[in-house]
Amino acid sequence: MLIGFTDRVVVRIPVNDKSTKDIDIPVDIPHNDFISRVCAAMNLNAATAELGWKSIDDVKCDPARQLATENDLRDAFRVLVKAKQNTRRKKEVVMQMVHLVCPGISLFSSLLS
Repeated sequence: MLIGFTDRVVVRIPVNDKSTKDIDIPVDIPHNDFISRVCAAMNLNAATAELGWKSIDDVKCDPARQLATENDLRDAFRVLVKAKQNTRRKKEVVMQMVHLVCPGISLFSSLLS
């Protein structure tokens, strides 16, 4: 499937435990720019953040898919644009962002205690 340069995806970013913020992102955005924008909105360090995503159709306990590479991002956009183009679809198409590293938890903190 070919993705058009005018296609855009809604990215849902967690602001805190109770609210989210939606931003509209063009699908031709470079990986580094995407990571920078999302990390800024999530108040994360782009150099150390490990981002993942879920579709609005995913079950809450489903594992998030990684966005570590340019190919990961392109594959994610391909899936989302295909879902948007489905004429039978009634639900909105949203990329839900997930920070894959839990804050404040260190593997070594329990070993040092």
